[in-house]
Amino acid sequence: MKMFTLSALAMSTFWGASFLSAGAVSAEEPETYAFQLEVGNGRCSVDYPRSDGTTLTLLYLKNGRVNISVHRPRWEMVDDKNTEDQDNPMTIEVQGVGKSKAKWGGYRNGFVQGVWSAWDENPSGAGSSGDLIKLMEKGTIYTVWFEGQKLGSFNTKMKGFAINSIRNCVNNPA
Repeated sequence: MKMFTLSALAMSTFWGASFLSAGAVSAEEPETYAFQLEVGNGRCSVDYPRSDGTTLTLLYLKNGRVNISVHRPRWEMVDDKNTEDQDNPMTIEVQGVGKSKAKWGGYRNGFVQGVWSAWDENPSGAGSSGDLIKLMEKGTIYTVWFEGQKLGSFNTKMKGFAINSIRNCVNNPA
């Protein structure tokens, strides 16, 4: 598996743009400060860690499915939860664009703790990756909702970058 890590500052220098001023972040939300692209076996993911240790991971599979997880090394909200249950889909709200609710989701417990969700590979319809991708192409700030609770927002710094980077990566592996 290949891994690429670039900070927002390095990316702003690389592309000659200032990502740090690309979008407003709510004062109560920790700054999303970097991203990491991982490549391997028909799947690519991009991680957006925040300064509070919470990470948003977007995973794109060659078949078109999108999975999203939010995790951190220790998260009490996961303690004593049934990790086998897949009936807790998250909702992603792309600021100023819209919302998409996943088909499946649940809790993850282990080395990292958190929540995950999966959108099916269909191009449109409720819980489809196609509808989620359309939202992701138009926005930069993603707010995650799980079981009615706001888990926080993540600023991807550049409109469409997250989905385009993992979609291009899986279709053109290095």
